This record gives sequence, C-alpha cells and structure tokens, in this order.
Amino acid sequence: MKHPQIYVLFFLLTSFIYSQDSNCELCECTDIKSDTEKYIDYTYSGCIDANGYYEGCGTLIKKDSTYKYVGIFKNNNYEGYGCETYYNADGSIDQQYVGNFKENKMSGEGSLLSFFTDQKQNSNGEFKNGQLYNGKVIINFDYGLIIEKKIEQYDEVNEIRNDRNYYNKDEIITNSDSTQLKIERRNNHLFFNMKLNDSLGGQWMFDTGGYGLSIGKDRWDYLLANGFREGIDYEDLNINSESNFGKQKTIKIFKIYIGEFIVKNVVANVKTEQSGQFINLVGVQFYDKFSDVKWSFNGEWIRFFR
Repeated sequence: MKHPQIYVLFFLLTSFIYSQDSNCELCECTDIKSDTEKYIDYTYSGCIDANGYYEGCGTLIKKDSTYKYVGIFKNNNYEGYGCETYYNADGSIDQQYVGNFKENKMSGEGSLLSFFTDQKQNSNGEFKNGQLYNGKVIINFDYGLIIEKKIEQYDEVNEIRNDRNYYNKDEIITNSDSTQLKIERRNNHLFFNMKLNDSLGGQWMFDTGGYGLSIGKDRWDYLLANGFREGIDYEDLNINSESNFGKQKTIKIFKIYIGEFIVKNVVANVKTEQSGQFINLVGVQFYDKFSDVKWSFNGEWIRFFR
C-alpha cells in the first residue's frame, strides 16, 4: 500500500518544550500550605481545603528528588491540567508529561517526552488511561534515524521513516504517465542508466532483492570529485550505519533523472567505506517512489509509472 504523502520534515518541536522545570510552573495558589505527613516519601506545597484535601493548584515532590508533579488537584488526585516529571539520579529528565489528567492518569490532550539509551520519544495527542489513544509518536535516534508513527485507538496504523522512499506523485516531474529504459544484460546482471543531477550519474544494477538505491564508494568518490555538492545536489541525513560491505550513510538526493522523469527527494545509501566488491544497486525500496514499476526479462526494458 502506497503512502498518501511523503514525509517532508519531521517536527522535532511540539506545543510543549521540556528543556527546564520552569515550563512546569503551570498554575499558582494564592494560599500556599505545606504537608509532609500524608505521604511519607513526598512533600506537598499548594492549596489545601478545609478537610485537608489537596484541592486546586499544588506541587508534589518526592523527597529523593526523582519525581515532581505540578498542576491541579481534586480530592488528593491529579485532576485537570498538570506536569508530571520523573528524574534520573543526576537530575536530568527521564520522562515528562504535560497535559490533562483524570484520576492520576494521563487523560485528554497532552504531550509525553521519554528518554532512552539511544533515543528520544515524543508522544502527542489524546491520552486515555495513561496511554496515547489518538495521535503521533516521534522517535529520534541518536544516530540520525527519525520515525513517525500514527496512533489510532491505541493501535499503530502508519509509520514514516526518514531513511525510506515514499510515493508522492507531485515529486515526479514529467509530461508523461510513464517512462521506459533499456536494460543492458552483462555477466548475468541487468543494468540501466540514471543520473543523480543534470549531468552526473552512471549505471545501476537492477536488483529485485536489493533494499533501495545504493551508491558504491568508487561511484561516490567520482561524484564528489566532479562537482556533486552537498546542499545543492543532496542533503546528508546524518544517519550512519555499517553493513557487510563497510560503513555507509544515508542521503537525500534532490533530483534524479531517469528516462523522461525527474524524481525529487530520493533517499539513497552511500558506501563511505568499502569491504569487498560492491556494485551500485537499485532495489525494491527505491521503486516505492513510483506508482508502479514493470520490467521485461526478454524485452530487456524497465518501465516506471508516475
């Protein structure tokens, strides 16, 4: 199933910013009272009614400084708008939620930021019973990968990643519905020509089992030596990994020229370190940029559809 739209960018900022505790000072109590007895491990400061219940705006802090809630209370419960933060031993934030609560649970519109060893997750939308019910989850990995997940009624219904290609008709510039290329058969492999800007390109091996568009180190060195420029011809997505063929990085090529098509924003893997022989490949994930792709083994052609 084709995605109805390609990612253009992944929003990294939400309606709440979590860089410091001052963002959690959400309300004020005009008659501040303190309580250290109701909960042994916690200290409360804020509004307390005549019956001794936390009622209205207040702050509840764990004495070991690993937890803090600032917001609205009702009958000692979190009820309404608030900010709940868990801290690591060094004082850094481990998890923080800003939004609505019901009976001490995340409920209603809110935003949850969670930190893990190699990633940061930001969940935004409608929460129910302490979980994201409808909304989006943005996962930012330390090595550059960004994943956006759409959540509907607790279930993940769609995922978009910045290291993959997606179909977007508007990113295929052409006056034709399709374009056909000749395939050259050589050493039991199939090749066709493609340019990565208006002048530089090469031959790529047609590979039904390959992952996507891959550029070998030799071809990459050639492109750079002949004027293929970052910011003009491509964007480095800062996603670095390693495979059996050596180290590689992920880039987005602004325009490729394939037959009568100009295709915009194509994600490709570049071999920056080569181990063994590597041939430039065009695999299945690259073909997701098109509405359809057909090829003929005997006719030695491949046709791309807008």
